[in-house]
Amino acid sequence: MWLSLAEVKHRVNCFISFLLLYIAASLPNVPVVIDVSVTTTTATISYLITAIAYTPERYRVEYWGLELQPYLNITDFIYSSLDITVTNQTFIVTLTGLEEANTYSFVVVAVNCLGNTTTKVMNFTTLSTCK
Repeated sequence: MWLSLAEVKHRVNCFISFLLLYIAASLPNVPVVIDVSVTTTTATISYLITAIAYTPERYRVEYWGLELQPYLNITDFIYSSLDITVTNQTFIVTLTGLEEANTYSFVVVAVNCLGNTTTKVMNFTTLSTCK
C-alpha cells in the first residue's frame, strides 16, 4: 500500500512535533517553600511552583520525625494546572497527627513524566504544651 505525498508529509510533521515536544520537556522546577507554621500537633507548609516545566505535574510533602515518629510519611499528591503557562502557583499542605515538641524534617517533591526534583531538607519543631 502506497501513501500519498500529503500523508507522508503529515506523518513526518507529526513525528517532528513529537520530537520537539519531548526535547522541550524537562524535569519539574524545584518547589520553593515560602512558609511553615506549627501548632502542638500540626504543621502547615506553603510552597510555590514558579513555573510548570511539563504537564501534568504532581507535588507532595514527605516528612519524618527525628525522635518520636522516625518513619517516612507521604502526603497525597496535589496536581498542577494542565495549563503550562500558569506561573507562581501556591499550594498549602497541613500535616496532622504530629507529636508535640518533636522535630520533623521534610522535603517537597515535584514529579512529572521525566522524573522528580525535591527541595533541600528542611526542619520544623512542633510546639510544646509544657511551660
